[in-house]
Amino acid sequence: MKVKRGRLEFNNVLGYKVKCGAEEWAKHIAIIKATTVKNDVCVTGPVIVQGNLHQKVDEVEEVTFYVPIHREVQIKEDEQAFFFKKKLYIEDTLSVRHTELEDDIRATEVFLEAVAIQQNETLKRPFYYIYLPVFQEYVIEIWAEIEKE
Repeated sequence: MKVKRGRLEFNNVLGYKVKCGAEEWAKHIAIIKATTVKNDVCVTGPVIVQGNLHQKVDEVEEVTFYVPIHREVQIKEDEQAFFFKKKLYIEDTLSVRHTELEDDIRATEVFLEAVAIQQNETLKRPFYYIYLPVFQEYVIEIWAEIEKE
């Protein structure tokens, strides 16, 4: 696996913050995509999830879902969990691709953490998981912000 260092950056991002379990992520991804349709905006990039992928089944934690969109939007009062960011920007990250969805993603995260330790860096949690559609499958990129001292 190849680990890259760089920045995570997307313009015009619709965000959705909710408390849920990891097994509910798919439902909330559908909700944010439906909200883009409701607001008459086009999604221009992948779904990004910032959360703890390894929650216990009965745990509920804060998760933030993001989708890049083609223009700015005004969030309506009835959409309180949603927000708009002109830019999702994280200056310094390490990232790795998890290409085999059948394999344990935790092993990929452990590898990423080992590389960070090797580089004398500390990674900030929760990680960002970027879901990239590839030939009717998905590849997941794991992006981790490097902790600043």
